[in-house]
Amino acid sequence: MLEGQCTCGSVRFRLNQQPYDTGWRHCGVCQHVSGAGGMVFTTVAHKNFLIVKGADRIGRFASSPSGERSFCKSCGSPLTIHVRHQPDEID
Repeated sequence: MLEGQCTCGSVRFRLNQQPYDTGWRHCGVCQHVSGAGGMVFTTVAHKNFLIVKGADRIGRFASSPSGERSFCKSCGSPLTIHVRHQPDEID
């Protein structure tokens, strides 16, 4: 089990499984969202990604036709991307 949080701590989450399919994305959308040359991601089954604090502090937006990203509304930290062609997984 792994736990994490946004920068300000308003949102906390837990992964109830070991992540898989970890990689580095450097597409234009990931560059814009991260403000960097790219961002690292890892994947878990959606059912094993749990918000343990601050569900009301999570914002969402369609970052592309194929996916929706989430972020902390307090500090702006990117949190997840959920792509439509992988409905049972979350990055």
